[in-house]
Amino acid sequence: LTLANFDDLLNRTPAATSGRTEKGYVAGKLVTDYNWYVVCRIPAEQLRYYTLNRSYSVAFPYNGDVQVTMTLTGLNTGIEAEEAILVFRTGTIPENFNYLRMQTVELVQKSYTGYRVPVSAVRLVNGEQGVYVLDGSVVRFRKIHSLYEADGYLIVGERDGKAEDRNDWLGEREKIIIRGKNLYDGKIIT
Repeated sequence: LTLANFDDLLNRTPAATSGRTEKGYVAGKLVTDYNWYVVCRIPAEQLRYYTLNRSYSVAFPYNGDVQVTMTLTGLNTGIEAEEAILVFRTGTIPENFNYLRMQTVELVQKSYTGYRVPVSAVRLVNGEQGVYVLDGSVVRFRKIHSLYEADGYLIVGERDGKAEDRNDWLGEREKIIIRGKNLYDGKIIT
């Protein structure tokens, strides 16, 4: 598939699948296997993130944000190499999926697992990055390990539940204090 073929496919109206043909009436399309494809155009400078025959997560934001693991089976660049075409294939059939001919996709290059923390809550105490949390009526400082930062928030790693210092690190469902003055570990809030 070339860039020109891709543009032609985008602009083409799908062929009619009903009515009389030379061989009789058309009742639909015969499905012979369960593989389906996603083809997308990207800027050529992003090609460094993709390798043929590797699997990638492809998200469909207007289809319930479904993520499907797909294999990159084709990769073509134009003559001037400003853009590229990626062809992904999968045999996975998501439940209640809308197989529209054209729809928005997001190619997931990396994903992080952890806690979402507002940047406004992050403090530096004794050289350690962390946040203050409310433990009952007592303020506690919890260390964090930042994995990713974007748009006013951090994704921080989950604490190791078996580590000796696990209580010094931010844990699940702790109440983070976003704003405050004169905060310190052990301060009592009344």
